[in-house]
Amino acid sequence: MTEFVPSLRFHFLTPFYDFLFGILLPEKKLRQTMIDMVEKLNPQNIIELGCSTGGLTLPLAKKFTTVPIYAVDADKRALSILEGKLNKISQNKIMLIHASSSLLPFENKNAHTVISSLLFCNLLPDEKLKTLHEINRILTNEGHLLIMDWGNPKTILSTIGFFILQTVGGRKTTDDLKKGIFTNLLKQNQFIIQKKESTTTLFGTLYFYQCSMQKGNSTAR
Repeated sequence: MTEFVPSLRFHFLTPFYDFLFGILLPEKKLRQTMIDMVEKLNPQNIIELGCSTGGLTLPLAKKFTTVPIYAVDADKRALSILEGKLNKISQNKIMLIHASSSLLPFENKNAHTVISSLLFCNLLPDEKLKTLHEINRILTNEGHLLIMDWGNPKTILSTIGFFILQTVGGRKTTDDLKKGIFTNLLKQNQFIIQKKESTTTLFGTLYFYQCSMQKGNSTAR
């Protein structure tokens, strides 16, 4: 089994994830883009893979007050921090789940909306494929997959920024994204890309994908 590596590489940095995300990236804009994408789908349930400490989970819960939300992460410490935040607010629709994105504890064809924010940049190539296979398995035929993650930098400055990001965070999980192969991975795993947008930041270009399932798909574990 692949050894788990937290989003910021080191466990002692996990409590600072929200703070660093907020100062290094346009957090509010990125989160709102994801929420707007979810809202258009009128979700019946939401499964957030790689929820970390809840930077997107909590705004989702505030927006979709009656929709069950399953917050999934392989990092127990991140989930513990999120649990502490949830104890301070009035909510009963968020369920925390400690699990790997490549082995999800959900039944086949039971998820309406699956989302991930900066998850795949933390997965090795084989784990990316396993995760997409699992998402394929749990999504209903009418379900959707929404992704925000790094891709091929579009400007010289974002290329330099992404080089710095890779130097700090490692290249094994991001070299494939930098090459722009994620679109092919989605298609290979029977996803139809309905919408693809991007935004350039100081540390690279982020891509937003909205995907649906190919008709007649019947992937099972």
